[in-house]
Amino acid sequence: MQLPKMQLRQQYSLGFFATTLLVVLTSQSSFAFTITPAQPGASMTFDPSEEYTLPDGRKGITTLDPLSVTEITRGGTAGFLAQLRAEFPATAGWNFTAAAADLAGSFNIDIYDAQGTPGRVGAEFQLQYNPGAGDPTSAGNDLHWIQRVVNNHNITTNPGHGNPENVIDIPLGQTNPFYDQIPGIIGTDEDTLYDFPGRTDADENHFWFAELYLVEETAPMTVTIYNGVRWGWRNTIPEPSSVLGLFVIGVLGSVSALKRKQKQHKLLENETSKTV
Repeated sequence: MQLPKMQLRQQYSLGFFATTLLVVLTSQSSFAFTITPAQPGASMTFDPSEEYTLPDGRKGITTLDPLSVTEITRGGTAGFLAQLRAEFPATAGWNFTAAAADLAGSFNIDIYDAQGTPGRVGAEFQLQYNPGAGDPTSAGNDLHWIQRVVNNHNITTNPGHGNPENVIDIPLGQTNPFYDQIPGIIGTDEDTLYDFPGRTDADENHFWFAELYLVEETAPMTVTIYNGVRWGWRNTIPEPSSVLGLFVIGVLGSVSALKRKQKQHKLLENETSKTV
């Protein structure tokens, strides 16, 4: 049966639209920013938790938090930008803007490893940037890393456990926000970031997380912020009072069981004497 020309044109138009849409969607998914390998995981070392025993016998555990390295807002989260602009304000000449589009390449997680010993808790982390088509590269662009850290054991402005810390992760006095330009930094360059955060008071509960971004300094003090990830760790241990409470409950339970046993034994003796 021959279809009317109008109906044929409509079918061809719909077919062309569907094909075009499929090509566009396929192209977008093929060049979208990705985190590799599939999360949770790492290409070299992945250990989501590690238990340790304190000298007093309490058992602690360090866990990765988040378990999966997680993509965050391109151009900076609200908290990241607030802290970055507080430490490197526009009044001092700094200008931070979001990249117009996502990276086409990927961040490969090489190492994501929870660390827990009686003398130290923390994590080991390594990330590799693999540029895709049209992405900035270390060969042709001035690339850097900026990392914001939030935790409950301050080691910078107000040191001590329980004192909150929200900082751009650089030494005090550094005149730019770039993690890869920390003097003496090891294992980090424009394409790779390595970090080994931790605290030595393993008998305290900690949380620690980072927001990490690849950035490009397109002109002095003018920075474009690309894609980023969140990673971190926490450790937990039972409170001494909890351990003591469990011990007391255990002792009381043992005493109660002993009393029941003695009572049963006495009743048995009485019944035996009656039969005799």
